[in-house]
Amino acid sequence: MADLVTLAEVKEYMGITGTDYDDLLESLISRMSRFVETYCQRSFAEAERTEYYDGTEYNDGTLIVNNWPISSVAELFDNPDRTFAAESEIVAADYVVYEDSGIVQILIDNTTEYLSGATMGHSSGFQVGRQSIKIKYTAGYSAANMPEDLKGAVIELVSRKFNVRGQEGIKSERLGRWSRTYGTAQQQQFGLGAVSVTASITDVLDRYKDRRMYML
Repeated sequence: MADLVTLAEVKEYMGITGTDYDDLLESLISRMSRFVETYCQRSFAEAERTEYYDGTEYNDGTLIVNNWPISSVAELFDNPDRTFAAESEIVAADYVVYEDSGIVQILIDNTTEYLSGATMGHSSGFQVGRQSIKIKYTAGYSAANMPEDLKGAVIELVSRKFNVRGQEGIKSERLGRWSRTYGTAQQQQFGLGAVSVTASITDVLDRYKDRRMYML
């Protein structure tokens, strides 16, 4: 997993010029980046990925992949036998890639053979089969193209965690009738402890949540 922000970006935001806290900040950057990816249920760094999906009945040939934006699609297969032989590959001319949405849409034609010269016996959508769709593609953000709002959320989390350092392990505190609990189980898992994940942060993260599903 790649860090979503740099040490220099965090220090600039926090107004830190020395190097005394560099090790701590780098650790927090990694932890908060991991928290964000776990919350969003996806990874953000650009990488080549191979994924498999079910071909469901009455689908319209629309595939929503796990990660986006898509840079390129190297292979797309539709094969209920799961051999993924050359004849089951869908050629690039027969599907459209919506890069920013992470959607691949095969072109439906009732009369045209759209699979590498072989008619597969159906004219609409992917064939029905378990894990019968295979796609190899490159997706994600390069360091230079990481969304600014996403980076801002990570930087804010790092800053908040840095400012409450020393309170690690505190899950709740009570004084008379007053009490406060620090964080959800997920926040505790990543050592967020006393850090408040505000609505402004979750509003940003919710825009990047994984939509892992096959659209019928």
